[in-house]
Amino acid sequence: MTWLPLVLSLLAQEPAPLSGTAVDREGRPVAGVEILLAPSRASDGTVPILGRVTTDAQGRYELPAPAADRGPTRRMAPFLAAYRPGSGLVVSITLLKAKEPGGFKLAFNPAGRRTITLRGDDGRPIAGARLAPLKVRPRPANYFLDVLPHELTDRMQATTGVDGRAELTCLEPTTELFAVLATIPGLGTHALSLAEEQCRSEAVTLDLKAAGRLAGRVVRRDGRPAAGAEVAVWSLSGHPSQLMPVRFEAGPIRTAEDGTFRTPPVLLSGVKYRALVRAEGSRPVLTEWVTPAGHRDGTASLADVVLMPPRSISGRVADRRGQPVAGADVVAGGSGVSTATDDRGAFRLDGLPPGPAMLVVRRDGFRIDGRLVGEAEGPVEVTLARFDEPAASAMTTLPSPIPVEERRRLARRVLDPFLTRVLAKGKDSPKSWALRSLMVFDPAAALDALEKTPFEKTEYYQSFLRSELAWAMMRDDPDEAAAVAEGIPQAFRRAQTLVGIAASLPDESRARKRAIVDRVLLAARAEPEPKWKVWQIGEAAELMLDLGETERARAIFAEGRPIAARLGADEEALVGYFASRFGRVDLPAALSLLGGLDRAADHVLAIGNLAARIAASDPPGAERLIGRIRGLPDSFGATLRTCQEMARADLPRALRIAREQERGWLRVGSLVFAAYGLPSAQKAAARDVVREALAELDRGGPVAVMPDSAAFMPLAESIDPALVPEFFWRAVADLAPSDDPSQEYGRGDVLGEALLLARYDRRISAALYEPAHRASAAKGASSGQMTPSEVTLLGAIDPLRAIEAVEAMPEPPDLETKGANWSRIILSEQLGRDETISWDRIWGTFSGLGGVLGRRDVL
Repeated sequence: MTWLPLVLSLLAQEPAPLSGTAVDREGRPVAGVEILLAPSRASDGTVPILGRVTTDAQGRYELPAPAADRGPTRRMAPFLAAYRPGSGLVVSITLLKAKEPGGFKLAFNPAGRRTITLRGDDGRPIAGARLAPLKVRPRPANYFLDVLPHELTDRMQATTGVDGRAELTCLEPTTELFAVLATIPGLGTHALSLAEEQCRSEAVTLDLKAAGRLAGRVVRRDGRPAAGAEVAVWSLSGHPSQLMPVRFEAGPIRTAEDGTFRTPPVLLSGVKYRALVRAEGSRPVLTEWVTPAGHRDGTASLADVVLMPPRSISGRVADRRGQPVAGADVVAGGSGVSTATDDRGAFRLDGLPPGPAMLVVRRDGFRIDGRLVGEAEGPVEVTLARFDEPAASAMTTLPSPIPVEERRRLARRVLDPFLTRVLAKGKDSPKSWALRSLMVFDPAAALDALEKTPFEKTEYYQSFLRSELAWAMMRDDPDEAAAVAEGIPQAFRRAQTLVGIAASLPDESRARKRAIVDRVLLAARAEPEPKWKVWQIGEAAELMLDLGETERARAIFAEGRPIAARLGADEEALVGYFASRFGRVDLPAALSLLGGLDRAADHVLAIGNLAARIAASDPPGAERLIGRIRGLPDSFGATLRTCQEMARADLPRALRIAREQERGWLRVGSLVFAAYGLPSAQKAAARDVVREALAELDRGGPVAVMPDSAAFMPLAESIDPALVPEFFWRAVADLAPSDDPSQEYGRGDVLGEALLLARYDRRISAALYEPAHRASAAKGASSGQMTPSEVTLLGAIDPLRAIEAVEAMPEPPDLETKGANWSRIILSEQLGRDETISWDRIWGTFSGLGGVLGRRDVL
């Protein structure tokens, strides 16, 4: 495509400066105020300043955009922040380009007053404590800020008086305050979280109770004590974004000659703590979370911290002609270590954690390359292929290591111990979960059990489970699925299930589809609740449209329109479902049901789903609709779906929508979905669009929020399996270091990433799983437990080992869906599913894109 070289060259240019004006509430320029540019916090808990400038007499400012950092960092968009006494703190997310033509307008509005009272163990006020806002969210907002730079918070400090009260006069009344940084006499510096109901309160009281201390021992690999090691303590008192180091009055903690350490007894009740241990010649070690006992002398003892020497990897990068490739980025994924090749193509990575290393090499103009480097391997030779050369490798979805029938037998073995007990004596919800798992691999047995199992809420569970069973059956036996659906007691759920069956039938099964649509209408008309009735009437009308029966569809829409018009504000979501379908035949009338485009912000999903539905038949109309919700919450999925549907009819317009998105991650996603939407005859064009998305990914660094690259791998596979490694290895390169204390490692982050990667390379996923497994094993009494993510990941890597682990878990004392019971449910369902469906389910859960693909509506 002739536009690709131009687009790639534009993406390679340095970002434009960040400029704008500062004004007061009346719109008058604010001169002489300092504007700071800051990113998310660093691994030591500080928030660095990327740039600063002072406004001129006209309130104008201009900051150079920071250079892109392509190292192994968590990419977060920076924000502009400014404060002047008497006004509220001003913060604005940059998102690369401003919404206003004149740049980023920073409005200084009058500040309100927030009173914060600190009380100690005995209920007495704490005097002399210095308080400053740490984490805030302005209103209206389009971004959930991380923590503020300490340089800025220091300017906004207030000190508590003898009554324990401090008055903050630095925030607008509508700004939400999530956490304060408190330096407290005798206790040191702590991050204090506010409860949700306190975030906008004018008066807040915080009761601080010293819970105790941390203690532990640090040893070398050979068991010798490690004296002089530095121990930093991190706290978590709310959302994981509020991870912060604790500053002790006496300074940093160091281990004694015998390797032991003890913090002062100043750690707080209701807060979790962990330690980061650093010593010369060793990789940092991050401990598990612990909670000190509830009194000042209580001590939480950590397991022995074993220091390990770091490893190094050296090697050379060359092209296919053997010529050195200089300036290539070389990253060890998940380590925080990166470098670049020299003029000879040579590189060396030092300070790596022990164990296998995930090496990633990339250079502009070349295809990315990656590999798992064992601990004993010597120098690494990497050969990069240029993008205009044939790919050396491709990635496709891996087959299961176990045949499908054997997997289903194992699924039954895993589920049966819980299934037998819960159907006999369990409550409704646990019974439902067990039956949902059974129907995945043995629908006949599930139907038999469903007919014999009593429920307290009979109509609800019989309807819900028969619907789920029909969905499980419709792929292999749609006629039997329809028969099961007809037995659903609730009319709207019966209609909803029949809609799914009709939509799943191939286009050539026109007569069967038509017959099912008639049954959908019967069920919809039988539904007594208007909101459910109108939704399913809209579904039936849309199915008629898909069959080409436009006039019949119009008549059905006409039946539903007055019902939708009578629904109240509480049912607006259901009106939206109807309107997004109705708009295919009468766009003005559909928009009228939603209150017109002036109320687009109140109906983002409905407008977005409507745009996606008309994107191929009316690209200009879809562009107009999607433009009205651009940047609004919940518009993400609809934008992707609209680009996907529009691409096959009007690719230039779809690309224009993608490129105009303010957020980097939304530009990337929109481009990939546009490529995915192109027909197979346009594979070359699709590949070029994906290349543009990759260039946008690489442009990222600190100036754009980026998506998880691994989320796009299945879409890339459908276009060209040779593109999958481009996303796979970028995802590996961007993995958070496992010993970064500012990240909640393993909290559905690394494990979720590993699950996406396991679809294409089990060895890489196993390398990510093992540290999490070792961390779980260090939990002591709870070491036998596994999180759902751990169970699912191990099931993807090594199903037999997963079965052994689940069967070794201690059985819960009751029949609730927790512990081993829940693990049996999720593992049996994973084992029993068809491979493709199993991977799609995993992708839908962990990619963040599950509400976009494979559904009639974007969620």
